Amino acid sequence: MPLFHNGYVGTLLNTFTFVKPYYQILIFIGLLFLTVLLHELAHFLTFTFMGVKSEAIIVFMFLFYRNKNNKWRMKINPKLLILIGGLVWPKLGPINSEEDFKKARKAMQTSLLVAPLFTLISGT
Repeated sequence: MPLFHNGYVGTLLNTFTFVKPYYQILIFIGLLFLTVLLHELAHFLTFTFMGVKSEAIIVFMFLFYRNKNNKWRMKINPKLLILIGGLVWPKLGPINSEEDFKKARKAMQTSLLVAPLFTLISGT
């Protein structure tokens, strides 16, 4: 139990007193943004590896979307802060057959498993 030995935890907790409170708030907001960004990127990359394109990615108030020319653009919309997180919008296309349905279901299931696991394993 080296973590609790020789006062390591006390020393660690005392280091927070050296950081000004407004810096602590800024650090917290920055780390929260980074966590949500990495989580949503895990969803996005999972969809990409599964062969499904994404139409939009939302991280807090930042909206990344594909325009008509299939180029990525960014908008800032403070109304999106109500999500308190993020969202990836996959472009599944029309589902006309059982095979299309299975492909879409597999992509959604995999994405919904990979991103939370990535967040837990990475520790962000």
